[in-house]
Parts: sequence; C-alpha cells; structure tokens
Amino acid sequence: MTQSDHVDQELDAHFAEQSGLFQTVEKNGGFQALFMSGKANHLLETNGQCTCIDEGTKRGTRRHAGSGLNHALSILTKGGLKDRAALDAAIVAIVDNLKDAGLTTITSHDECGAAGLVWGLLSQGFKDEMGWKEAVDLAKWFSSEVANRLELKYEHIGVERPHFHIALGVLVDLVGGLNPDGVEGAPEMFTVSACDNAEEGVSQTVLAAKIATGGHGYGEKITEAEPFRVVIATKAGTDNSAFLQRLRMGLAEFGNRVKIEVCYL
Repeated sequence: MTQSDHVDQELDAHFAEQSGLFQTVEKNGGFQALFMSGKANHLLETNGQCTCIDEGTKRGTRRHAGSGLNHALSILTKGGLKDRAALDAAIVAIVDNLKDAGLTTITSHDECGAAGLVWGLLSQGFKDEMGWKEAVDLAKWFSSEVANRLELKYEHIGVERPHFHIALGVLVDLVGGLNPDGVEGAPEMFTVSACDNAEEGVSQTVLAAKIATGGHGYGEKITEAEPFRVVIATKAGTDNSAFLQRLRMGLAEFGNRVKIEVCYL
C-alpha cells in the first residue's frame, strides 16, 4: 500500500465517522436539541484564548482564522494596502474585535491555512526583510503582535487532528464563547466567532467551507447527499435575518453541498 492509499483510507474513515455523528445529531432533533440537552453542560467552558477556526485548535473563547489573519486576507485580496501596511491594518482590526472579549492569551498554531493564504499574498522581498522562511513564521509574528497590543500572553500551539481537515461542518457562534468540543456527541467542527465582526464572520464561514471541500479536506466527498453543515448558534429573540441573508449569498457558490441549521440558545 502506498502512502497515498493510506491517506485516502484514513480520510474515508474520518468522513464516515463524522458523517455518522452528524446524522445521529440530526435524527435526534438537530443541534438545537443537542445544545439544550444535558450533553451540552460544557458548551460554555472555554480557556480564555483566541484560537484559530481550525477544528484542531480546541476550546478557544474567541475563534478567528489565524487568530485575526482573516482580516489581512480580506485586506490583501481587496487590493490597496500591501505587505506590512496590510498586516498592521489587520492587527488594528482584530485588536478592536477582541479588546472587550475577556481573553488571557492569543495563539498561533502549526499548519495554519489562513497563514498560508496570507503568505501567498505577501511579496518575497517583504518576507525576506522580516526574516520569515515559512508561513508559520508569519503566524507567530502576527499573533505575538496582537498579544502585545492587547497586553495579553502569547502562545504557539499544536493542532489535534491529522495533517488534513476532518471537520464536516462549522459552528458559527453569534453568542460568544461557545465550545463545541465540550458537547458530548458533537462532530468535529470549525468554529467561527461571528459575534465580534459579522462581515468577517461570513467570510470565515465561507473559508471553512472552501477548506472542507478542497484538497486539504474532504473535497468531492462533500455532496448534496453528504453536505457540509453550517450550524448557526444565536441568542433566542435575536433578529439575524440580515446576517443570514449575507451568509447564504456567500455560500451560494457551494449550491446544495452546504446545509444550514439555525439554533437558539
């Protein structure tokens, strides 16, 4: 058996497991029922960290792609600011998002997809000037800068997953501080803290879907019959119609390969 065959088998096994977990949740009333059950006693138990949306980074109180590098990705793809100016603007944006979140630590992590995307948009001359050899150097620098601005601790962490993404869904957190890893029977999910910035919440949810349906995730295994789930958690009585409209527009490129559920806590 080749290494590629082994990876394919591992991917198939994870897909079957995660699909089965989603199907079990859906047969028992969906995430609304799961999050309101006794299995969700630890849903609000987080660790005071800002971590990535990556399913391999656990229990973050706030979850932003690359711990804020999502802002740099948005700035660089729109054009205008470049290199250090774009990163500085992203730092200002994420600091503003997080200043009242009650955090203790800003993290970076290994194998960060957001850092990789931003890395590809920076000039080689700038990367050489900063002394960066690979995307993880950018991730470490960015998160440490954010931590310094917020006067918080900085920590570089590993990821608790294989060398590919196994999440078959994303939790879009409009409440703040939700921890899907603390829910018994919950599948692996990306987690996006959309409560801090609705526009970035949409773009990061779309990013999660792109990762899952791309070469670092399940790819073409995700179909209408086996869709990528988008679970939106919000406070009861909150009007999120504008956010939902923008999110559906952002996810339109995936057609029926994406399934949305809204639950109220």
